[in-house]
Amino acid sequence: APSPPAAAAALAALELLGERPHRVARLQANARALRRALAGEGFPVPDADIPIVPLVVGQERAAMALCQAAVEGGVFAQAIRPPTVAHGTSRLRLATMATHTATELRLAAKALAGAAREVGLDPARLGEPALLDHWPATLDSDPTSTSRSRSAEMPASGLESTPGSGQESTPGSGQESTPGSGQESTPRLAHIA
Repeated sequence: APSPPAAAAALAALELLGERPHRVARLQANARALRRALAGEGFPVPDADIPIVPLVVGQERAAMALCQAAVEGGVFAQAIRPPTVAHGTSRLRLATMATHTATELRLAAKALAGAAREVGLDPARLGEPALLDHWPATLDSDPTSTSRSRSAEMPASGLESTPGSGQESTPGSGQESTPGSGQESTPRLAHIA
């Protein structure tokens, strides 16, 4: 049985869904938008309104390298490895939120495709059985120690602010501002978690 706080949270979430059904419709629309943007970049993802999008990479090391490159490109895409998934099916787990914008989702898909190519992966071949036995020999043995020339061009953060960072954001705006600066920065990439 769930704990009393977990049960209360579930009930509050159900109440919120009843009061704001447009958020569910927005989440489903964003899921389709991300999937279409990924497909446009060559990733083999079906068109659906499910907000969780797995990008099956195959080997653990390849998934970790792609995760690191995505983070450096401004997109948080969690690497999922055994024992959570079967050996040889390591993947990145993407999830859309109702607060993402279509622009953020397109930028995230573009950044993920660039990250895949950067580490020697063809987005169109992700999820194919051949990847389970193949890994580019050009990649360093330690996926966290790379010799890529670009550094973090954009922060790998979401629409939320990081506590103590001095940065604040408006959920869903895709903007962040520095308190007291009177200026907003350019839109950030989506936080796909």
